Parts: sequence; structure tokens; C-alpha cells
Amino acid sequence: MENNLTIWHELHDTTKAWNDLKPWEYFKCNDWIKIDFENEETIYCTIMGYDNKCIGLSIYLGDKGYEDLCSITTKPIDDTVTTYMMYDQTCLTFYMGNREEVPPKQKKLIKDLGLKYRGRGNWPYFLSYKKRFSPYHINDNQAFTIIRVMKKLMEITNLYINNKIDVKFDENEIIHAYQKKDNWSYEPLCLPTPVDKFCAIEIADKSILEQASLAPNNHRRLIIDLVYMKFSITENDFDRPINPLMFIVLDEETQMIMATHFLSPDDDEIGLVLSFLIEYILKEGKPDCLFIRNPAVWAAIVDVCKECDIELITTPLQMIDYIISDMCHSFIDR
Repeated sequence: MENNLTIWHELHDTTKAWNDLKPWEYFKCNDWIKIDFENEETIYCTIMGYDNKCIGLSIYLGDKGYEDLCSITTKPIDDTVTTYMMYDQTCLTFYMGNREEVPPKQKKLIKDLGLKYRGRGNWPYFLSYKKRFSPYHINDNQAFTIIRVMKKLMEITNLYINNKIDVKFDENEIIHAYQKKDNWSYEPLCLPTPVDKFCAIEIADKSILEQASLAPNNHRRLIIDLVYMKFSITENDFDRPINPLMFIVLDEETQMIMATHFLSPDDDEIGLVLSFLIEYILKEGKPDCLFIRNPAVWAAIVDVCKECDIELITTPLQMIDYIISDMCHSFIDR
């Protein structure tokens, strides 16, 4: 489907105004702004680039969006978990980057609009992030959302610069902009209670837990992880390329792969991890300990580990990284 050039021309004009104003010089990425257009889902925004790195904007919708925003502010144990958090969210983003980072469709749109950009870091581009999928070219409706949000954020920036919004970001306040009919209000708001996207799963079937707790100890040590592969697979059932999420289990002593599974976008990763561990314990016995790093893995198994007295160790997993790197190179080289 062809993009509407009028909308995209306005998007690039708005981006130019954004870059002229430089909102990132006034807001840090943790200085969040909440926008409520009348009768629409709440929008949460984070403005990036205060340190002059990764200039951009991320837009999150509703309660689920707030969950995702909270998740990316937690300090990860390593870069692989950072990558997992990034690809496990749903949001709209705008970045200033290099020519090679611009999606091919947007390069064509830039040419069709008669626009020219030069130099490193001076190319605007826009991505739609969706859990389990590769970052993707935005559609016209999403472009319109970015336009109106950026325009509202520029209004907010000017008010903030002129001391018309008395917000104390360092005291856990955010800016709340909300609309009633044609009138807008801009007020400080206490940061909503952070939402833990990775809450521990409590096992409802206590009989299964009891069986697992009575299993003999097999004195093995397992490594369990969920990893996004960072390459794209196109399937006809989905409207955008999939970013494969792999479940992998290693024996820590032998470094042998015990289980792998590529999840489809509809699969429940928590259920998969939990089912594996329960079935493994009932069949093979209880391991001494489990090495993990992914918060979704922790949420799936922490209750079982507590009940079964299995040590749970959170740590970087270099061996998993080596295996994933080899898999990715093999796939790309095919």
C-alpha cells in the first residue's frame, strides 16, 4: 500500500521543527510526559538525546505501553537483556541517524518528496516496534500519531522553557497534558506507580508443585534463556517480519544443548519455560541450580525454584551468546 505523500511531507516538516527546537536539550530520557487527547488512549512519551546520543522520541500507548516503558528503565544484567527488552516492547519511535539506518521505503519517500539530507546523524527515520516482530516501517495512521504527538510535545517544551510548567522531574514528577474539549491543561503529576512487566508466576496446581518438590536431586546445573535472534523471517500469516525468539537450555558442565524452541508470535514464553522445567524435574529430577538472566525466565520459574529448593543464579550467559552468534551467522550465510 502506497503512503500518503501529504502526511509524510507534514511528518518531515514536523521533524525539522523538532530538530530546530531541540527538545532533548531540556528533557532527559527519564523525564516522562503523559498526553491525554480527549476520548483517546493515554500516551506516554520519552524524549531521547540529552547526551547528544541517539536523538529521538518513543511513544507508548495505554497501560501496556506504560509497562513497556517501565521495563526499559530497569538496569539489565548485560547487553543481551537490553536487546530483549527493546524487541519485547510495542511503541512508535523516531530517530535521527545515518543514511544506512533509514528503512528502504522511507528512503524512497524522501526521494519522492524531493527532500535531501546530508551527513552522519542527520537522517530522520521512523519505526514501529511490536513484540515478537522486527522493527518495521510505519503506516500513515502511525505517521499521523507521531505528527500530533511531536507538535504537542513542542508546545510543552516551549511552556517548560518559559517556566509555565512547574514540574520537578528529580522528585518523581512527570508532565501531564490533557484535553477537555478545545482546552488543554499542563500540570505536574506524581509518577504513576511503576508496573512490573515480569511478575513472578504463582503455580495454581499445588499438586504438581508437590510432585516436583519430592523429586530426587540429579545434581545438574542448567542454563536457561530466552533470546531474540535479531534477524527477520517473513511469514504469510503476519503483516510484518518476525524477529524469532528462541528458548534455549544448556547443561552447564558439558555445555551441551538440551533443548531449543523457536516461538511463534502467538506462543506464550512464560508457559513454555515453566512447562519445560516442570516436565524436566518430574522426568530427570531436580537440578542443583539454574543460571538465568532474562526477566521473563525468572518470572516463569522463581516459584518452582523456591518450592523445590533449586538455587537460582542471575548472571551474564556468555556461552549462550556464542551459540546465538553462530546460529545467526549460519542463518545469514545461507
